[in-house]
Amino acid sequence: MFGGLPSFLDAEPLGPVNAAESNVEQQESYGITVSADRVNLRLGPGQEYPILGQVDKEEQLIVVAKKGDWTQIRWPRIFPVWIHKKYVRKTDEGYGHIVGNKVNVRMKPGTNYAVVTQFMDKQPLEIVGELDEWVSIHPDGDVTCWIFSEYLTDKVTLDWYYENKHQQQAEKLYEVLTARYDQFLIGQEGLLTLDVLKGEFEEVANRYPTTPWAKLSKEKSDDISRRLRAGDVSRGGLRKKLSKLSSRNNLNIYTGVITDVGVIKGRLSGFKLVSDQGSVYYLTSRQGLNLADYPYGKVAIEGVLKESRKSLIPLLEVVDIRWLHE
Repeated sequence: MFGGLPSFLDAEPLGPVNAAESNVEQQESYGITVSADRVNLRLGPGQEYPILGQVDKEEQLIVVAKKGDWTQIRWPRIFPVWIHKKYVRKTDEGYGHIVGNKVNVRMKPGTNYAVVTQFMDKQPLEIVGELDEWVSIHPDGDVTCWIFSEYLTDKVTLDWYYENKHQQQAEKLYEVLTARYDQFLIGQEGLLTLDVLKGEFEEVANRYPTTPWAKLSKEKSDDISRRLRAGDVSRGGLRKKLSKLSSRNNLNIYTGVITDVGVIKGRLSGFKLVSDQGSVYYLTSRQGLNLADYPYGKVAIEGVLKESRKSLIPLLEVVDIRWLHE
């Protein structure tokens, strides 16, 4: 819990937003599409109300009611709302509930910002983040705002709206992940990225199973799995890339596992590489490389052997280092 029992510092009657509720024509909810770019969303049906944010052409919204030339819609999730943390109790990671009655939900973090609605005790919350004394949350279906009706078109059913929304979200995630995968394939992303990408493609497939992007994401995940199992495919590409640089700088490529051997007086380094061939090298680095970021993992090192009269174990100066995956 963020605080003790609330003193209702930010629990008060609603202000101007209440005026928007009079003469409102309630509608059976349906989906609608925005027909222009940079269209203002307001807290009430008129230009005198504060601007929440803007939506662009093709954005889809859910209609709740109408009043004159204005349409009341569900508050888009892309715009979080704010509650004083005195009235929020965390229950699980990313979730919580309201402590107190008639707690103000505000457009921005501060009592000088407009109240958009009020929540009652035990109202569940999906927490987005925190800023000073305020907690941002995803608005629920009861939080609404207004848009000028002239900029709306293409009425659709809610079933179609939700299905299409899933399609759009899945497509956007797939495109972002595919772009990152392409960067890996041309050598602009590290091998460590592959494990992360595999999990993210799997998440798209599991979250949006009825969309065509689920199948495509599963195929990408399977492709990454094959690359990771092959091992030498990824390592071969990395060696080829590093070898081009090495041939220009008289450097050599070493693969193996880095271990932390501790700091002992007289020892050349706190890290050593046990190579794939069983050779052992003490490691030092230049160019700001931090060897502590790579212990106990399979790596490829580009480096130069240095002579040392202090140890029988050779010293390898690391110029570049990359993760390898089995």
